[in-house]
Amino acid sequence: MVAILRHQLLDIRLVFSRTVLYALLTTGVAGAYMALVAVLDTAGEVVVSGRPPHHLHTYPLRHGKQDVGELVVGLRPGESRLGGADHAILRLLAAPLPAAVEAAAFRREWDCHPCANAPPNSADP
Repeated sequence: MVAILRHQLLDIRLVFSRTVLYALLTTGVAGAYMALVAVLDTAGEVVVSGRPPHHLHTYPLRHGKQDVGELVVGLRPGESRLGGADHAILRLLAAPLPAAVEAAAFRREWDCHPCANAPPNSADP
């Protein structure tokens, strides 16, 4: 290691800048995931913004073969159906949601499980 630094065989600035970049990216992804789980953890609550739309479009959320919920989207004023680009974006947005919904449901189930709050057994190694 000393020889590498002494003869400048390793550009320490590059290593440091990439380390900082990867740490920031990892933190951002983890933060986005935690925010998504926190938003989806509102059991049964609906998020609404703006005036109620006249037309709604529903995307079923399926995890495997099981329906876990629906993604309901209000159409823009004056539109009666979604366009092709809208469908493509909503498919991309709806793809990770079923897994997050299942994870939130599993967490709620686990928190209610009697063993989850039990003290550890002193006989276990």
